Amino acid sequence: MEMFEYLSRYKEHVPKWLAGDDFSLANFFASRTAVYPGTGRDGHAIEIFNRSHSAHCFVCIDRVYRTDQIRQELAPGSYEGSDFYIRGYNVIFERDLPQEIPGTQPVGDYSAFHLCIYQRNLEYDDDYGAERIALLLVGAEAHATYQWLYERKFAANPPFGVLLQDHEFGGDFSRYKFGNSRTPMVKTARANGWPRFIVVGDGTNPWPGFVKIAGVKPSVGGMHSNMRVLYECGTRLSRGTRRGAVGRERLMTTYRIQNLRELRDEMKAVACGQKPAPADAARPSFNSVEALVRLLTPENRRLLSLIRDRKPESMTELREWTGRAQPNLSRTLAKLEAAGLVTMKPGNGRRKIPQVRVRKITVEIDSCGGQDHLQMA
Repeated sequence: MEMFEYLSRYKEHVPKWLAGDDFSLANFFASRTAVYPGTGRDGHAIEIFNRSHSAHCFVCIDRVYRTDQIRQELAPGSYEGSDFYIRGYNVIFERDLPQEIPGTQPVGDYSAFHLCIYQRNLEYDDDYGAERIALLLVGAEAHATYQWLYERKFAANPPFGVLLQDHEFGGDFSRYKFGNSRTPMVKTARANGWPRFIVVGDGTNPWPGFVKIAGVKPSVGGMHSNMRVLYECGTRLSRGTRRGAVGRERLMTTYRIQNLRELRDEMKAVACGQKPAPADAARPSFNSVEALVRLLTPENRRLLSLIRDRKPESMTELREWTGRAQPNLSRTLAKLEAAGLVTMKPGNGRRKIPQVRVRKITVEIDSCGGQDHLQMA
């Protein structure tokens, strides 16, 4: 299987803000992002995640990017041979967003923090890539920039994918290797959440806890035709570790599959002193795997994705985004909350703010008995 074919399993629609004209950094980082530290002229990360429609927002970090260079190459008629030309797309919006990133040293007076929106040309279709994509071009040191973006500035939403390629030329002059497990990037991921995928190039070590995906062919890309392999976040790593818990990975939590009769018998036995209460007695349990599957309908999964990506500040805001009636939405959220998939945080006054608690669910089915289990993280 090709890498883009596997990633197509995680296909998503173009975010509403990107399909419209509400272009802001807050919207950008509330969406799925793919990051390539030390990008240079290498568009491989864009090719992989755009072709699969699994991400639409790309962070390209290179210490030698300069605002004047970007402006010149994005000017009409200058695309031929341009570093920032993406074949099959035209720039429809670009804006310089000056930022001071702690721990970075710009090259001269021309450090860049430039947001660009690209529109797909009419002669191409969805098999080629998304109708629109967004690029953030950052001219700064890669490790400090990643730490600033995903730990301090936009910590709530870890990147969906990261391309790691160690090299001694081009964009990154840090003493750290991108595949080093002690880099600021890895520390940030431990504290604020791991990416779902990493694409690892020749001569580069994968991050700890990531597993090579069997059956997926390596993809060749970059200026020097590097062979790159797809890894996925392992089941013992959480993509939502608590902020500040540096160096700790939260284990996935196991839940029992237990029907009502089994639950009643267990409670009677505990009450009569015939057996001790199970260690996980306080956790929710599910009647059956089918009950969970029925709850995770395509509509409810879209709702969870919307809550995760856009982070509504109230139920009213969420109702306006979804177009669902308030009673229907409240019932659905109550079921998702009871299942432990969302939590309702107190807001201003009497407002409740829904937040997604679970990003990944693994089901373990005992084909010869009734000892089924769920794992959530």
